[in-house]
Amino acid sequence: MSLPKLLCLHGEGSSAAILRVQLRLLLHHLAPRFDFVFVDAPHPCPAGVDIADFFEGPYRSWMAPGDADNARTWAFLDAIVAERGPFVGLVAFSQGCRVATGLLQRQALREETAEGGFRAALLIGGTTPPLPLLAGQGEAEAGLVAARE
Repeated sequence: MSLPKLLCLHGEGSSAAILRVQLRLLLHHLAPRFDFVFVDAPHPCPAGVDIADFFEGPYRSWMAPGDADNARTWAFLDAIVAERGPFVGLVAFSQGCRVATGLLQRQALREETAEGGFRAALLIGGTTPPLPLLAGQGEAEAGLVAARE
């Protein structure tokens, strides 16, 4: 029987390999119970604060200039979930928390059931707000448009 999978999302200017090192104690304790799936964000970027002092690149980001609605990131994430899932939860750091909360928000708007949806999230050093949904993809239903006006 395979272990339940956790999708791990790094911060901006970091990478999956760096996050694996940052989470080494968590992995030590939980790896016997979960399959941690580390993913590099799709967009290249400069190193995050103090990252280059300790880790070599390449460095990645979940958001890219010129991708205002994050279409490329959402397509990338959809492919990861389809190809490497199902995932029972998320583990995210910094900018990865924006992605994780965006995934959870989108799941809630789609009213996906717990069977095949994320059921838990560990958010470490998160930033706000969630990664924006594609324009017109549920913002009004979530009350987000009204809250901004």
